Amino acid sequence: MTIGYKLLYKMCSMSLANGFVKPHGNVIVIYNVNHWAKPKIPHSRLFVFDNFENATHYMGSVSFSKDWTLWECELHNALPMPKMPCLLEKEILKYWQGLTASALELVKTPHGTLGCDAVKLIKQIEIRQDQSIVETPFV
Repeated sequence: MTIGYKLLYKMCSMSLANGFVKPHGNVIVIYNVNHWAKPKIPHSRLFVFDNFENATHYMGSVSFSKDWTLWECELHNALPMPKMPCLLEKEILKYWQGLTASALELVKTPHGTLGCDAVKLIKQIEIRQDQSIVETPFV
């Protein structure tokens, strides 16, 4: 079993969604605890961090609201992803459909980024303001 760490955004409906893509169209992925989530775009991948340190380092380097959560997860077919399409929905769709290979439309991913065929949330990791860590298992 390969373990990774996923940052997710809690939507108004209390469901968890993949970050960085606005929740419209057919590209948003909804995650449920203990269920495999797969990308909506054929032949694409879900992005996660390879370890806790890289995930928390990234969280500390950008501004996150309280609606973002960190999850330990099981990964299926995880591969290093040193680059990804820019965060415009049309560019993401073109990239995964193989319609462009332009380096100008790719951006470097944060250190430790993996691309997976499927991700299963195992438990939420709470990081308190004093930097202590609390694991929140779900049944």
